[in-house]
Amino acid sequence: MVKVHIEKIGKSAELISSISQIAKTKDLGSSWIVGALGALEDIEIGIFIPDEGYKHYKIDGPMELVSSQGNISSDGEVIHLHCCIGDGSNVWAGHLFSAKVALFVELCLLKTDFKIERREVGEGLKEMVASEG
Repeated sequence: MVKVHIEKIGKSAELISSISQIAKTKDLGSSWIVGALGALEDIEIGIFIPDEGYKHYKIDGPMELVSSQGNISSDGEVIHLHCCIGDGSNVWAGHLFSAKVALFVELCLLKTDFKIERREVGEGLKEMVASEG
């Protein structure tokens, strides 16, 4: 069974740790982040380059969070989140490592019956392992 949860994270909060805290306190481990919108600053994103690892980019902001998707591990500890951010002239996309909420972020989460875990596959890359129940 899938259940929809709507959450809002306020100004100055660190986004990734706030999502983890929501997941733990509201039993939302093993959820999919199907959308996130809002504004961010002090952003660190990255892209994974095979045989090299992650290439990191730091962006001061503020930036519009145009789109974001990801998942939350069953224990709520691992937030795997990708995003598109922009400033009206430029757009950046990649894995979101950290960001501070500039105004607010609105989230739509889908809680599933699947168990979502992350498994290290080398070079700092972790793949999803999902199982029923």
